[in-house]
Amino acid sequence: MQTERVAAWRELARRLAHELRNPLFPMQIISRICRKPPTRRQTISGSVQRIDGHAESELANLNTIVGRFSDFSKMPAPQFVRVNVNEALRNAVRLFEPQFNEVGKPTITPELFFD
Repeated sequence: MQTERVAAWRELARRLAHELRNPLFPMQIISRICRKPPTRRQTISGSVQRIDGHAESELANLNTIVGRFSDFSKMPAPQFVRVNVNEALRNAVRLFEPQFNEVGKPTITPELFFD
């Protein structure tokens, strides 16, 4: 279970990093364009508008992702319920039954003693 949790967090971090990078590229281009002399800016204003629209779209997407990530991080409070411990233990042992009877290995017969 711990391994699955770590793998899930790694995948989430990978996706988040990817999504964070998407809006950075058009923002970098806009920044470079804005540093050019005024005459250069005038000739490429159409390009800036297209790039700016793309950056705005990517930033909105990024904001949605960050919001979802924030929601995900707010884990709900645990809800405690009564559990039959004996039944939970029986179910745990049942998970391993296929291994108890593997071909070529000694058979294992579990013995359960509950109060």
